[in-house]
This record gives sequence, C-alpha cells and structure tokens, in this order.
Amino acid sequence: MKARAYNAYLQGQFRHSDHELSANDLNVLLAEVWAGYTYSFGAGATLSYVLRAQSSEIKNGTGNRTLAWGGLVFSKRLGAR
Repeated sequence: MKARAYNAYLQGQFRHSDHELSANDLNVLLAEVWAGYTYSFGAGATLSYVLRAQSSEIKNGTGNRTLAWGGLVFSKRLGAR
C-alpha cells in the first residue's frame, strides 16, 4: 500500500492545464504488487521477469483502470568478482 497526497501530472503541475483533476477525483491510497523470477546462467549472467500491478489512481471515467506491466531484464556482471 502507498499513499499519494499530490500528483503533479494529474493535478496541474502548479500551473493551469485544460486537463486537471481535483483531489476528490483521485484515490489517495493505492495498492501495488510486484512479482518476479530470476534465473542465473552462471558466470554472472541472469535473466529476470518482473510483473507489476497497481490499483486505479482515478476514481471514475475512462481513466479508472488497474495498471499491469511486465518486463524481461538480462544482466551480466562485468569485471572481477
């Protein structure tokens, strides 16, 4: 769980915008979940898959949706151990 008191992108970035949302239009408490798996090939090489999901930040309308995204990460340790 996390709490967000102000979102500059959705609430106007301290300047006028034609597309601003008020604090009443946003959820203050958000749930976020991360899950993943990492496989080690040896010699300092790993491959990871990460899945992330976050509850909706906007209360109503087309912006009211849960976000989910994932990605693959390949990493290789360089240099001496």
